[in-house]
Amino acid sequence: MSLELRLEYIGQTASDIQLRLLVTNQDPDRILIPHPEITGLEFADPTGSTAQWYTSLLVSSNWAGLVLNPGESRATTFSVRPTSLARPQRDNNSHYHRWSLGITAGRYEVRYSILVDANYFDGDSHYRFSDVESEARKLSARAWTGKGVSNVVPFEYTPPEASPNGGA
Repeated sequence: MSLELRLEYIGQTASDIQLRLLVTNQDPDRILIPHPEITGLEFADPTGSTAQWYTSLLVSSNWAGLVLNPGESRATTFSVRPTSLARPQRDNNSHYHRWSLGITAGRYEVRYSILVDANYFDGDSHYRFSDVESEARKLSARAWTGKGVSNVVPFEYTPPEASPNGGA
């Protein structure tokens, strides 16, 4: 099954790096994929080393999928928090609050990657591929399998000056 992933760099603010992922179903069938997660973003420095994601919360949640009809596209916007910025005091159940990325000043190439196969496992919901297949049947769709990789987006990360309120 064919899935197109297009990544776009939106910009950088004092508190985040913003990227948008456009997912397009190029298959003739209705498909179900896991909802794109922020940790699918891969930031590589010029040496090829990939930055590490860190979490401040262990979460148990329901599984979220994305149903796409043939030719349909959906966009997801990610707000990435570097580990150098303090975690916000308020938890609004966002990826920004939960996840941070270990990057320092410099140039990076970013891409998005997703893999769904017989070994698929979602750590938050404990869903396995058989659960995804079951959800797909309920939605009259087919569980998408394969590896999808977006285009590469170059950008330069510039850390903000220290914020007087700790990033709150």
